[in-house]
Amino acid sequence: MNYCGGIISRRVGVKRDSAGTARATRRSADYAAQRRGLPMKYKSGQEIRKGDKVLFHGEPGEIEFVVEKLVGDPTLDWHIERHGPGVMVFEPRSSGRVYMSRPENAEDLEFVSRS
Repeated sequence: MNYCGGIISRRVGVKRDSAGTARATRRSADYAAQRRGLPMKYKSGQEIRKGDKVLFHGEPGEIEFVVEKLVGDPTLDWHIERHGPGVMVFEPRSSGRVYMSRPENAEDLEFVSRS
């Protein structure tokens, strides 16, 4: 994993299709499952959704967004192109915003509640 400017990620490549559209590439089972439309989940097995209240490293936080594929929004698509599918966690006390590309393996991300 890499840590750079508040973003935790695995390296991911970008491949362009015949129309010139950028597509993220990463060869791993979790990424392949996400591309098949399976939702991202917490280690506990619950689906991760925007607005979820969480504990991140024991501090209260919130899921700002979940991005699983290119959606046409330049900000969200940038995360897919650079880091692959993932979630943005906002924890204001110590971490700020952290993009996690493999939240299902994160022991320090715990679901608390959903609105």
